[in-house]
Amino acid sequence: ERENKKYSLDIQHILSDTAYMSEYKVQKNDKLVIPFLQHFANILVTGEVKSVQEVDAWPLKRLSTVISEKLTEYSSTRDITITSIDGQTKKCDLFLASRFGDFSNNPYVRSGETITINRYSRKVTIAGAVERPGTYELMKDENLKTLIEYYGNGLTELADTSRIELTRNRDSQDLSGDKIYLKNEDLTSDYKLNNGDIIHISSFSDLMPS
Repeated sequence: ERENKKYSLDIQHILSDTAYMSEYKVQKNDKLVIPFLQHFANILVTGEVKSVQEVDAWPLKRLSTVISEKLTEYSSTRDITITSIDGQTKKCDLFLASRFGDFSNNPYVRSGETITINRYSRKVTIAGAVERPGTYELMKDENLKTLIEYYGNGLTELADTSRIELTRNRDSQDLSGDKIYLKNEDLTSDYKLNNGDIIHISSFSDLMPS
């Protein structure tokens, strides 16, 4: 805009062609206005979700943000498939993104993609004398040893591995669940875990007088 007159310019051309730039020398009080293009990415979210729906998402919005309010209690955050508009697929694991900062597993969404949320197979909880207690979704062939060392980030200094308590709620006749007492050798042998299992590792501090 110059002296109340507006001129349409090809910015891309100006930036790449020095001869073209010379035609428009900047003068005092010139005003350059670059419009902002509002563009939504149209994404289909399907699979184990509250409802299959097409959503509009701003560019530069990551996968985790797009799906955050659409998951059910059975949704996997570690087995997500993104299918591009040309049919190429990519598997994503949001645990790897959040724990280790591997953002290739939490990519920016693109228009025309289909996000398929799969159903998880096993979730287990670990509590007590580990560095990172919590509930984790286990992958195939991951069991007690992996739960403690990888997900729980290892034992605390006062962990007592001779007193590991497993509460198994699934198919239990007891409302409080079946109690299974594991020992150090069960940790070494990577005791098999089922969906819904709760592991509690006692601490030697529990035996100390208060």
